[in-house]
Amino acid sequence: MTEAEQLIFEIKQIREQYIDEVGEGRRPWPKSIIDRILKLGDLGIKPKAISSSTLVPYETVCQWKYNRNQRLKKFHNLTVTVPAKSLVAKSSSATVTVAEKSKNVTVTVTTPDGYLIEGLPADMVVEVIRARGGNVF
Repeated sequence: MTEAEQLIFEIKQIREQYIDEVGEGRRPWPKSIIDRILKLGDLGIKPKAISSSTLVPYETVCQWKYNRNQRLKKFHNLTVTVPAKSLVAKSSSATVTVAEKSKNVTVTVTTPDGYLIEGLPADMVVEVIRARGGNVF
């Protein structure tokens, strides 16, 4: 079973259980479904195909993708300064300057490439590393 097939299977199971527990109608979707739907998109599956295979409305899938992209655009407005590659040690740190709040945030997470990032939500760190073409865990 491919990763996409596994995610679709999990979404269907979670969705069925969710509807049994809270009923159908306008209710917030569980984060577990949203995360899996976004992961399917990251795997290159188009929103229409995601919608038809998971029974999550097409508009909902598109809205989740849009919301995440807007959140990432806001995050990408941060300025990141990293020491030169020759100076980067296994436990180096980077400084992120938040222009709107005029304060610095220290970033510290160890990546296989030798970067250390801390102080940011894990999902944001993963997106930054992926956007830079790096490997995540």
